[in-house]
Amino acid sequence: MLPTVIFAEPDSVCKQLKEMRLTLKPLTDSVLAGLMGRAACVPFDPVTSPGTELWRHGSRGLRENLCSDSSDEWRAVDDHNLPLVVNVKTGIAITVSSGNFMTGVPDENIQPTTKQPKGPMFSGIVRRNLQHPLFGEKPKTFATPKRDQRIVWILLVYVNGNIAHSELSLPQASENGKVVSWRQRIILPTVTLDLSPEPRRRKSDSESVEIDVPVVRKSGS
Repeated sequence: MLPTVIFAEPDSVCKQLKEMRLTLKPLTDSVLAGLMGRAACVPFDPVTSPGTELWRHGSRGLRENLCSDSSDEWRAVDDHNLPLVVNVKTGIAITVSSGNFMTGVPDENIQPTTKQPKGPMFSGIVRRNLQHPLFGEKPKTFATPKRDQRIVWILLVYVNGNIAHSELSLPQASENGKVVSWRQRIILPTVTLDLSPEPRRRKSDSESVEIDVPVVRKSGS
């Protein structure tokens, strides 16, 4: 396996994303969407709901943020129930996944992993990643790249309380269905969801004035 290259400094992160025809905002907005979906879960929900909602809303947010562009450069693709966004100019594809507690930690001596096994299909994706140049070749047409033309990155997210740690990383090895090694890791800024209750709106002067209408009982005749 190749040594993992980590990009954590803001300038280097933005430069790498630019090479991928990306910017920070659609990624961090997608992480925030997942965080908000997770926070909407209540104790009566199934115990798996927080992770599911994080993945569901994060995936939807990524598609909304990238595929709504009028350029039609990014397209939503489902590959055997794996939700992707695929760039038709580079062949780069992105999917969302929960990661473990090492997600977003820029340490060369550790490797984050996906939280849940992804199955044999994802192992095939990892193998195909190693057969492609890092940022792919520009397709001759704007047709959506097929499975063997894609290089799949993972928007990896780990939530601790109301803070989400995330990275956009390129898997290069898996064990028992989990990704355990990465060719590149682009560390994204943490995203925080403010869970404090909204302050009660103060009434305006016109709303706070109580009108007292005196009632005078008429005496009997």
